[in-house]
Amino acid sequence: MWSPLRDYNYSVHKLLQDAARRHLGALHGRVLDVGCGTAPYRELLPDDAVYVGFDRSRNSEAVVLGAADALPFADGSFDGVICTEMIEQSPRPWQMIAELGRVLRSGGRLYLTAPFDWHFFDEPYDYFRFTTHGVRALLSDGGFRVERMEKVGGMFSAFAGKLLEKVVQDGWLRAAHRIGLRRGSYFLAAIGSLPWNAAVTVLAPPLDRIGNRNPFSVAVTAVRA
Repeated sequence: MWSPLRDYNYSVHKLLQDAARRHLGALHGRVLDVGCGTAPYRELLPDDAVYVGFDRSRNSEAVVLGAADALPFADGSFDGVICTEMIEQSPRPWQMIAELGRVLRSGGRLYLTAPFDWHFFDEPYDYFRFTTHGVRALLSDGGFRVERMEKVGGMFSAFAGKLLEKVVQDGWLRAAHRIGLRRGSYFLAAIGSLPWNAAVTVLAPPLDRIGNRNPFSVAVTAVRA
């Protein structure tokens, strides 16, 4: 899971982690995590879940590598699928949703998050942002029934996260790399951000309720028809 000692934008990722904790208890059996990265949500699955990590990067916890819009698995081979902050990186998100549905058995559950108010990421492979209505339409067209949907964060946490991202990425990390400090620079950014993340973690819940029309992400559990 995410840790404030390793993640400089922990306050944002904690909100995603808390949302996952509310949803992932419904995923049982064989569960595929598409775009798993460091597998931060594996520990939140029920004890009877069998986790399978999938990613395009070798620098991940994936046991299978490949493209998310052409998954190398048989139809209906999973009871659950996780796909967090991934569909925006596909130029054809409807095709990715169709693939997620293809590998899910009928009645299987998908846990999906998609960004709404967030900075460009992993350019040039960043194509879309999604409202709750857009996510619902994509899932409905892909053969899913939405079971539970929520906004993650709000205007305050989105702004705080983007501001910190700007300071660290365009300020500290760029300067550190310029002077040859690469090893440990990310860790130092996380340590230096601890007071900021502590404050945002406390302030975000009440302040986000004031501006909840601007979540930084949307989280949803949907059932495959």
